[in-house]
Formats: sequence, structure tokens, C-alpha cells
Amino acid sequence: MTDQHEATRSVLPAAPDAEALLEHISEIICVVSADGLLTYISPSVRTMLGWEPSEVLGRPLTEFLDSERHPDYDEVLDTVAELQGTHGPFGLNLLRVDGTIRLLETTVTNRLADPAIRGFVAVARDETERMAAAELQRKAESRFRALVRNSSDIVVVIDSNGRIRYASPSVERILGITVLGPDASNVLHYVHPDDLEAAKQLLRLAVQTSGEVTTRPFEIRLRAGDGSWRDLELLGTNLLDDPDVAGLVFNARDVTDRRRAEELVTEQATILEGITLGMPLDLTIERILAMIERRIPGGCASIASLDPDGVLRHPWARTFPHAVLEAFDQSPMDGALGQAVRQAYPAIFTDIAADPRWVHLREIAVGVGFRSCWCYPMLVPGGLEQIGMLTVMHIDPRDPEPAEVELLERARNLAAIAVERHRFEGQLEHQAVHDVLTGLPNRLLLMDRIRHAVARCLRNGADVAVLFIDLDNFKVINDSLGHGVGDLLLKKVAERFLAAVDPNDTVGRFGGDEFVVVCEEVGGEEGAVRVSERLAQALDEPIHVDGAEVVVSASIGITLADDIEADPQSLIRDADAAMYRAKEQGRAGHAVFEDELHQRVVRRLDLERALRGALADSELDVHYQPVVRLEDDEVVGVEALARWHRPGEGVVPPDRFIEVAEETGMVVQIDRWVLGEALKRLAEWRGSGFGEDLTVSVNLSARHLGDPKLSDVVEAALLDAGLPPSALSVEITESALAADAAAALYSLTSLSQLGVHLAIDDFGTGYASLDYLRRFAMADQLKIDRSFVADLDTGSTRDQAIVSASLLLARDLGFTSVAEGVETETQRQILIDLGCKLGQGFLLCPPLPASDLREWLSKRAEVARP
Repeated sequence: MTDQHEATRSVLPAAPDAEALLEHISEIICVVSADGLLTYISPSVRTMLGWEPSEVLGRPLTEFLDSERHPDYDEVLDTVAELQGTHGPFGLNLLRVDGTIRLLETTVTNRLADPAIRGFVAVARDETERMAAAELQRKAESRFRALVRNSSDIVVVIDSNGRIRYASPSVERILGITVLGPDASNVLHYVHPDDLEAAKQLLRLAVQTSGEVTTRPFEIRLRAGDGSWRDLELLGTNLLDDPDVAGLVFNARDVTDRRRAEELVTEQATILEGITLGMPLDLTIERILAMIERRIPGGCASIASLDPDGVLRHPWARTFPHAVLEAFDQSPMDGALGQAVRQAYPAIFTDIAADPRWVHLREIAVGVGFRSCWCYPMLVPGGLEQIGMLTVMHIDPRDPEPAEVELLERARNLAAIAVERHRFEGQLEHQAVHDVLTGLPNRLLLMDRIRHAVARCLRNGADVAVLFIDLDNFKVINDSLGHGVGDLLLKKVAERFLAAVDPNDTVGRFGGDEFVVVCEEVGGEEGAVRVSERLAQALDEPIHVDGAEVVVSASIGITLADDIEADPQSLIRDADAAMYRAKEQGRAGHAVFEDELHQRVVRRLDLERALRGALADSELDVHYQPVVRLEDDEVVGVEALARWHRPGEGVVPPDRFIEVAEETGMVVQIDRWVLGEALKRLAEWRGSGFGEDLTVSVNLSARHLGDPKLSDVVEAALLDAGLPPSALSVEITESALAADAAAALYSLTSLSQLGVHLAIDDFGTGYASLDYLRRFAMADQLKIDRSFVADLDTGSTRDQAIVSASLLLARDLGFTSVAEGVETETQRQILIDLGCKLGQGFLLCPPLPASDLREWLSKRAEVARP
């Protein structure tokens, strides 16, 4: 038996050593005596805390405790000592040998009664990492709950049928509803009726799609607790298969305020675009009022204009009771609205029922249900001048909310822009047909008045008289007293003429010192003469102007319309002819258009007939006048000028035949012929190596600008001559630009795109305003009229100021300036001093035939050659 037992022991493993086992277990086992001393500790203390068992045994356990975290250690130990059995687990914070702390989960068994132990047996497991991870998770969950609770976004979890399983607290805060109640179990219950079908489709899509439902936010409207609708953007994720969620998760953001702001900006831009495109003022104001009332429930808006006398008038209102508007218009200036008018900042009346300033309007305002009033003055854009008032009456006694304040600021600014533009357009319309200096009807309006007067009166058997008035010796007054006095004199004369005629008669300024009077039902020639005598008598008394006493007279020509088809231009022409007869008779008198004057018209018709054959008979010629740099006489270009050599008469002055050509339309044919001749001549010069850098300028009349194919005509002429567009400069007068601005803009834009240079001729004498220079910015040259240059050497500060201002304006707008009519060295030097670079005139070189010009240029080249 013994041998067999020994054999058995030889094949079995040896019994493990207890200390070796305790060395490798993951817990610490220790025994603490009743007085708190460590009487035993397992070797695993090395691995777990870094202490050697010999360093620990016999020492109090408290030496290894984090005392700050175990203030109740003694009480716990006493409790365990009194009770048998196992206690815990307890959390013990023990110090490692390196001073760090480890959290141990410990159970304690009372073995004080066991004679072999006589102490407390503690088994401790290191839970430091696990507890730290648990603490991190706890904090993360707490942080997540706080974020969800305070987030501005909404999180909702629903099942596949739309029933709400979870809603973040922000639902109640943002929408003012509790969605988990018995009546709110389905999310579709809150969807706007117009969005319901789209919401159902989204729900079906979400159920069928795994993971992210939409790649971009889905917009939907939900009902809030106050009955309003809020705009939300949704992003959805299908987590039905996730056991922790088991639902469709929707994240929603309230974009109502942003959407309202975007809509307001869009609507504002639409209104501004309408203003820019010339939308009628009434329609623009209607849109502004609608914009306000849609966004301020319970409010009624009106927009008032401010009369020149400072009184508000309320022509624009959509929902205002008529009686309230009437009361507003009739309210005294010391009342609430009157005070609001006199200030440049909003006047807010929070409770008009209790406001003493509303004593005059309270009864009617409160009577129709209004309790507050917000007044926003409309100011001229960029200034402080008040032009109107935006007023909102509200049914509640309150101030406007911040969003409403922003809305009203935008609305009043839009209204101010619209009203000011309307005023400006009205001024432009008035200026277009009225003389800027005197305010009288100008040439355009006079023609229209004559046309209508003739049609109206002759159908009734009445007659119409046209009187053409020219002030005698006005140029002498201008030259001696200055243009400033001359302008004031014209204004005074206009006032006297208006006082001398009947209210139904028309007094207009035809140009310069010329006036036209149109009289209806004048009573034949005798009546017309009596009118002329009253006009002459109006000038009998001296006129006091700027401290000077001026005596002025007038020569008056009279013509009567005796045909319903009478042409206004013909009537003006005949009256003008009669006026010249009056001057020939000694001035300060009148003359009636008669047969002898008719002969002048016949001669004019003869000139017209001869001009028609001038081109065919080769009677027209082109002369060229150089444009030179004033400082060194360097020639930079030439201007092509038409000349007529009429057989038996000689040279016909250009001002005679060009006027006829303009009136008859022959100017188009003449201008095209000059264009072709000038380009061919320039091509010859360039081809022969002479004047290779020379350019040519050609004048085109206003009639050309109405032709949409003008650029085609010019391009064909350039191709025919073999020249690039840059070799040509087209000159257009101011009056041509004003005749038909739209057509002129189209034609000149086409020419500019072709590459042709453009010049505005006779600047300062036509009808163009500064607006024309802005609109026709494609031009690159400004030609200052000879009439301003002529008096530079007389010491005229007015003309010098005009020329200086013109040059400065041209420079700032990017134009090159050319002074016309330079005839004296004094004029030349003044122009140089004023900064004018280019000029043309008889001092520099008169217009010459092509052959003479070439010879002139050749001689200059020889002199300049070293």
C-alpha cells in the first residue's frame, strides 16, 4: 500500500504554496486587530500598492488611509466590532508608495472571536479605473441632460406611426406645449394643414430609410401653444433597430425669426427694385403698408406726406378708419401728431387713453379700438429734412417690440426713398419742360402748348396769336454788368410778362433772351397788338437788379394761326421773322408777320430746294480744323466740317444751311456723306505715311441717334475706308442727347462698343443736365462751347468760372476737355492756366480744305524737324 501511495503522489502536482497563491491574486487580504493594527497582509500588496508586506505589518491602517475622505473611520470600525459576520462593501482610499491614491472596494468580516485570527479580515479589490470611468460617464450623462434641457434645438423620438416616445424639455420652452400628454400622442397633431401631406411622406421615408433620413434640413410648420405657427428645420435619423433608442430621432431648430427676417429682407429688396424701376408711388406705399400690417397683428398703418407749410396729409392707408384719418389731418399742431412732426426721432404713445397729449384725438381713436400710437418720421435719405410720417395705431396699450421697431425703421426708410424719388421725378419732369432760370415753360412745352391751343381754338372759330419777344441790347447788359445780373434781369422780365398777360395765356422762355407768348381767343390782329403793347409797357419802368437800375426794351414779332393744321414750328418761325422786322424798324416795337416777311420764308424754301441738289451736284465740300495741344501746338486730330459753295452765291454760312438741313431731315444724308469723305481722306493720309497718328472727328445730328442701325452705318464706313474704329471720334451736341435720351443712350453705347471715340459738343449750351454726363459716361471728350471761351479775355469772371467748373467737372468724370473758338493769345493762356489741354480755333488754325490742311501740316513738320 505504501508503494502504491508513493507512486500516486509522484504523478500528481505538488500542493500549491498559499503565499504563492496570495502573491498573484487580484485582491489584497489583510487582518486588522481590534486596536487597528495590521497583523497580516497578503503579498499582493506589492502589485497593488507598491508596499512590501514587512513595511506594512504592525502599523495602523490609518497611516495608509486618505484621512480627508474617511473622517468616519473610527465610527465604522466600532460598528463592525459590535456585529458578527461580513460587512460592506466599503470604499477605502489607500495611499500607494508613490503617494498616489487608489480606490479599493472592501468587505470586512468580524473574526475577533476566532482565537486563530482575533481581528477583522478585509478583502479589498482595486476599483480605481472602474470608478473613474463610472464618474466620467455620470458627468457626461449629467452634461448631456443639461445640454438637452437648455438646448435651443428640439429633440423628439417617435415610433413608426408618429407617436411621440420622447421630447426634450426645449419643446415646452420653445413651442409652449407639452407633447407627451394624452391629447398629443402623435406628432402629426401639431403640423400645419398645408404641410401635413409632406410630413406624412417624411415619416414614411424615415421608416423605410436606415440611418440618416435627409441630407439637408426639411422645413415644416408646427403649432405653438399660443396658436401661432413656428417654422422648423428638421434632420431625421432612423434608430428603430437600436435597442437603446428604438425610434425615429428628429432634431429640429426653430428658424421662425430667421425666416421672418429673410422674408422681410426679400420683401424690402422687391420694394426697392420696384422703386428703381419706376413703380407708381401709390402701389409702392401700398406694398409697404401691407408689409407692416402682416407682421404686426392688431396694428393699422398709414403714411402721410408733409406739405410745404408743415401740415401732415394722410393720403395712404389700407385699414385705417376714414374718420381717424380725417381727425389726423385736422388735428392742431400743438397736439400729439404736431409734436411728432417737429422731431426727427420716433414718438411712441404707449397708452393714448391716458396720454394728455391726445386730448384732441383720444375720443375718436379709442372709440374705434386703438390704444397706442407709434409715429416714425420719414427723413430725406441721407439728411434730416422731414418729408412725411409713418404712423401705426395698435389695439393694445404697449410699445413696439424690438422686431417691430426694426420693421418700422425699414418701412419708414423705404417710404422716404419712394416719396423722395417721386418728388425728384416730379422735379425732373418739371425741369424737362420748364426753363431752369425763370421757371417758365421751355421750348418743348411751348410747342406742345401752341399745338393744343391751335387745335382747341380754331375748332371753335377762335384765333391763336404767337408772339416772339427778344430783349434789345441784352448782350450789352450782360457784358457790362455781368452774367449774374443778366440772369436776374431775365427772371424779373419773366415776372413782369406773366403779370401783363391773362392767366390762360402761356409765357415761355425760348432760349437766351428770347420769350414766346401764346394767347388764345386773342381777338384777331388788333387783340394781338394790344397784348404786345402790354408786354412792352411792362418794361417801361426800370428794373432794379442787384443794386443796379436797368432799363430794357423788347422787339416783338406777332403771327396769327389761321389754319387748324398750323405747325407750331412754322408759327414760331413766322413770329421770329416778324420780330426781326421789328428790330429793323428801330427796336422797342412790334411787327406783324405779313407777305413781305413771307418772302423771307420763300427764300428759305429756295435754300432748302438748292440744298437738296447740293450733294448730287458736288457743291458740298469738307474742310478740316485741327485740334491741338495748347501748350506746344502739337496736332492731335482734326474736325471735319461741311461747307457749301452755292453757284451764284458763294459760300453759304453753315448756320444757314445746317439749320435747314436739320429741319428737313437732309442732315442725315449730309452727315453720312461727310463721314465717308472724312474717313477716306484720313485713310489716304495714313496710307501715304502722313499723319499716321491723326484722328478725325465728325459731327452727327440728333436725327442719327434715333436710328438703331447707326453703329452699322459707322462700321460700314470704317470698313470701306480701311480704318480701325479708334481713328474716328463722333461728336454729339447736348441738345441731341436731350432730344431722346433713351435712343441716344442705345446708339452711343453701340458706337462705344464698336470702339469709336465719343465727344459731347457745345457743352453748356444745350438742355443736358449733369445727369446726362453720368448716363452717357461712355463718352471720352467734352468740348466747351465757343460762347464761353469768347469772353475769357474781357475779364468776365462768370465765363471764366463756367469754363473752370466745366474743366474740373470733365477731369473728375474722366473726360478730355477741348476748348472751341480759341481766337486770342489771352484766351489761350487763360485756358492753359485753367488746366485745359486741347483747343481749336482761328488762333491755332482755321478750317481748311484737305489739300491746304496737308500743306499746313507739312510746313509744321518741316519746322519741327531738327
